[in-house]
Order: sequence, then C-alpha cells, then structure tokens
Amino acid sequence: MNHKSEESIQESMQKSAKASIEAYLDKIPSYAKKKAELSEVRAFLAEMGNPQEQVKIIHVAGTNGKGSVCAYLVQILKESRQTAASFPSPHLVETRERFLLNGVMIDHALYKACFEEVKKLCEKMIKKGYSHPMYFEFLFYMQMALVKYAHPDWLVLETGMGGRRDVTNVVEHPVLTILTSISMDHMQYLGNTLEEIAWEKAGIIKAGVPVIFSEENVAVADVIRREAEQKHSPCIAVSGRDWEAGPFDLERGETRAKLFGKECMVPFAADYQVENAALAFRAAMELPECTEETALLAISHTKWPGRMEQVLPGVYLDGAHNEGGIHALTSAIRKLYHKRDITILFSAAKDKAHDKMLRELCQTFPIKAVVGVSYSGDRSMPIEEIKRELESYADCPVFLCHTVQEAFETALSQKGDGLLFAAGSLYLIGEIKDVIRRQYHD
Repeated sequence: MNHKSEESIQESMQKSAKASIEAYLDKIPSYAKKKAELSEVRAFLAEMGNPQEQVKIIHVAGTNGKGSVCAYLVQILKESRQTAASFPSPHLVETRERFLLNGVMIDHALYKACFEEVKKLCEKMIKKGYSHPMYFEFLFYMQMALVKYAHPDWLVLETGMGGRRDVTNVVEHPVLTILTSISMDHMQYLGNTLEEIAWEKAGIIKAGVPVIFSEENVAVADVIRREAEQKHSPCIAVSGRDWEAGPFDLERGETRAKLFGKECMVPFAADYQVENAALAFRAAMELPECTEETALLAISHTKWPGRMEQVLPGVYLDGAHNEGGIHALTSAIRKLYHKRDITILFSAAKDKAHDKMLRELCQTFPIKAVVGVSYSGDRSMPIEEIKRELESYADCPVFLCHTVQEAFETALSQKGDGLLFAAGSLYLIGEIKDVIRRQYHD
C-alpha cells in the first residue's frame, strides 16, 4: 500500500470518528433534561479523580471579551515556556475548536479519547442515579479529561453563560479570576439589570484569590468590589486610564497601543481588543512565570478567529452578538471607515436584542447595503423578522437570503471597493468561515 493510500484511509477513519462524536453531541439536548447542580458536577469530577485540582487555573467570566482575554493569556503563557489548555466557546466550525493546547486544536486521537472517557463516565454515573449531563457540561468534562491526558501547566478556563451557577464554578482553587466587560445579555437567566448580571458573573471570585476586572462601568465595578471584599480577595481594576488605542495600520493589521504606559502592537482593529489585552497583561503580571517584555511581545502574536478578523481584503468577521458587542464593533468600524462604502451582513439568535443591534449598525454610518440571513439551527431569527427589522432601520437596499453561502456571495457582490462587516452571531461567523474554507481553500 502506498503512502497516499494510507493517508487516505486515516483521513477517512478520522472523518467517520468525528461524525459519530458530533452525532452523539448533537443528540444530547434530546435526553439531557436539566442543568446539573454544582454538587452533581463535583460528583462527576470526583469519579474522574478531580483533575481540576491537578492544574493551575485562571478562571474568566464576563459578557464580552472572555475568549480574547483567554487567547492573549494562552499566548503569553506559551511564550513564557508554559503549556496552557483553554476551553473557548462557542465553536465556529467544529466542536474540537473548544479544546486547545497552546492555542491549537487538539488532534483527532486525543479528542476521541476525551470523548470516549466522558461517554463511559456518563454511563457509570447514570447507573448510580445521576442525570445525563447537558451539552456544555459534557464538554466541560471532556476538558477535564484533556487535563488528565495532556498534563498542561495551566488551564485558562472560560465560563459558559454566567458565573455563580456555571458548571465551571466547581473550581475551588484558581490562581486568578478575571472579569471582562459586562453588558446586557442572557437576561432571562442572569437578571434584568447590569448589577444583577454582574453579581452572577462575580460569583467566580474565590476567597483570597486575586480578581482582575474591567472598571468601565461604575455600577458593575461596585458589585465586583463588594463581592471581592466579602471574600477577602485582592481586587485589581483595569480602567480606560490604563490603556490607549492609537492608529490602526491597515497593511500590518495591527493597532499601535499603550498598556500601562508600555508600547504594544495589538493585532486587531478594534479598540475593545486593546482593553482586553490590558486585562490579560495585568493578569499576567500577577504570575511569576511571566515578564513584561514577554507578555507584550506575546500579545502582538495573538490570533483569535471571528473577532474583527480580516478574512479577505476588506472583509471583516466579528462575533458581536449583543448590545455591548455591537457598540464595540461600531467603534472599530469608525477606525476603518474613511468614507468608504460599508456593506453589512447580519444574522442573530432570536432571543437576543437584535432590534437594538440592527438599529445601531444601520444608523451609525451611511450603509451601502444590508444582507440578512437565517443561519442554520432553531435559535436563529426567522427571515421574516429579519426582513421587518431591516426595512425599519436600514435606509439602503436590503437583500434577504436563505443560506449563508448565498448571503455571503450577495454581500461580496455589493461590497465593491468598500468594506464588508459580518456580525450578529458567532454561529453566523462559523458558517461564513466554513463557506470561505470550501470556496477559497479546498
């Protein structure tokens, strides 16, 4: 058998294994009926040998910026000669993206091993009377299996939706906790005011463990400080005085910035990414393994897909999916605008504040065209609702498409020599990246 034939067989086997894993994960909502109490999660972890106690953990919560802060920190740790696992969500194209070592997806064999361990764990725990874990819980256990198998020095652990009742909050002894920008999102679960949401997020703060947080909102900062004071946790605020975003170099794809007075190149157009870099830098300065010089250099090397990511000339993908994210996106567009035509490609989950998101996107700049689409899955806004809202807010031609591929092609045709921004949902961004991969890279 020749070398190419062996590679072809291995690739076929990998695709088959991947398909069976994804099929199982996709079915979880049909038989996982309730979110587990943290006591149940601890029981699952105890059966695994408590891997969360065998790795140094940085625990990160917030509404916007969690993934970016985690990406910066992983790169800083990597360049400080440490190994770091991370657990970002959601994934853009495939679930394996949620399991990273030093910022790179784990290989198929390790991914399969983690899945098989958790599947067997679930079978054992169900026999003991426990319920099958929900989707995010199952993936969290897979992350813990990864810790067991790979033995990283660090786990940079991003929460799911909240903090206080989040499955990841079984971690009792993190080295640091970080709270990124907090804004209105998931109100049906976390509360109807910023203070209520901040209280939920601040639930990850642990007794005596330093917390680094974004001080952009006074009410939010007060909630975090009170929680830290109750737990006797050192409280380190990062405010707008600690970072400065300079001009964006379009050719190099980076922003000249200052973090705590230190020069730094941040490889994104958005000012919010400079704030996220400041949070990560300040957190790294709490770690004896990291130096200022290494941290600043590592930040300039960080990559984070789907967050003001330029994927083609003049084409940017941003996973902004709530009011705070869209506001940050419009600030980023302002840096790139320079009187050029702007085309918007939009979709959103039906439980988001999509009307407010669309209003800000359509009314901040003169827009050449807006393309609306429903992405795959039950959570997406129906196309009829997108049509109604676009016609209400957009003072420009509106195009409605039934597939993301059609929408992306339509938006590209409208873009001309201008700029195209796709936003509203990370799931939309994932589908666009899949279209680009198939059309431009296969």
